[in-house]
Amino acid sequence: MTEGNMHAGQEMRHIFVDVLPSKVRSRDTYGYAALFAEDAVWCRPEAPDCVGPAEIQRGVSEILADQDIDPVFTADEVEVLGSYGYVFGRSAETLRPHDGSPSSVVYSRELWVFREVAGAWKIFRMIWNIKPSA
Repeated sequence: MTEGNMHAGQEMRHIFVDVLPSKVRSRDTYGYAALFAEDAVWCRPEAPDCVGPAEIQRGVSEILADQDIDPVFTADEVEVLGSYGYVFGRSAETLRPHDGSPSSVVYSRELWVFREVAGAWKIFRMIWNIKPSA
């Protein structure tokens, strides 16, 4: 792996493991959406796809409207392929409903495709599904 690819892989891993989860924890939906390319597609389970940062921001706002989420992401594979790359990983997300209901943990499998945009890595495609308890 070239030095440039190593740096790109580290940047994508950092977005996956640290940056995006911090945006969810802090409820920063605009910061969350800013991590995506202008033509990004966000594919959440059992909901229509969202295209572009504005739709993605609205979608994540819907998810956070009645709960706080504390996600922990693990990157299992990181690959750089020129100006594209991907992270294949998983998460355990603690959901804390605002109505006082008990907290729960949801597990997912995640595939995020990144694209280099003006020297920065942006999420181009995000697809995830919900998995049984670990």
